[in-house]
Amino acid sequence: MATNALATRSANNVADPLAVFDPWFSSFFHEPFFGKSAMTAFKSMESFVPAMDVTESASAITLHADVPGIKREDIKISLKGSHLTVSGTKTSETTSKDEHRHVVERRSGSFSRTLRVPANTTAADVTARCADGVLTVTVAKHPEASDAEISIQE
Repeated sequence: MATNALATRSANNVADPLAVFDPWFSSFFHEPFFGKSAMTAFKSMESFVPAMDVTESASAITLHADVPGIKREDIKISLKGSHLTVSGTKTSETTSKDEHRHVVERRSGSFSRTLRVPANTTAADVTARCADGVLTVTVAKHPEASDAEISIQE
């Protein structure tokens, strides 16, 4: 039986007109793409940015960041005006010359995340701790100035 390049037959003997694209799709992630496979090129566009949750209560703003594998000394927290910045570096493991990596999915690199905090925040209002791969930064909130009427004296 001759094979039609435009329509191959599946196991249930039904013509599949899209089968002509199968070789292209199956090789897409393995063929060179600017000197790398497409999957490697797409993965290299990703950078390491820890996932963060920010919550707010009446008394504080709390940030939780996933930082597994990052040493405490590789994380910096700074307060400049009304901007709180969490930055750091996750280093990759080195391999010996006799090892060849087949799959590399874990990301490494530098990151920096900045969020606004109340303008009257001072360094004394910010506390941070890191346990079990989660960084917790708490920013205490000050009561805001309340509205009031001012009487004019005679």
